[in-house]
Amino acid sequence: MYKNDKVIRRYSEPFKLKILDELTTGKLNKYQLGKA
Repeated sequence: MYKNDKVIRRYSEPFKLKILDELTTGKLNKYQLGKA
């Protein structure tokens, strides 16, 4: 549980930034985001 939490905290921020970047550049729509 603790190890997993560390991994999530380490990667969640870059992942969110990547998703936001892809959304703003129009690479993803809501349907694709839901499947990702």
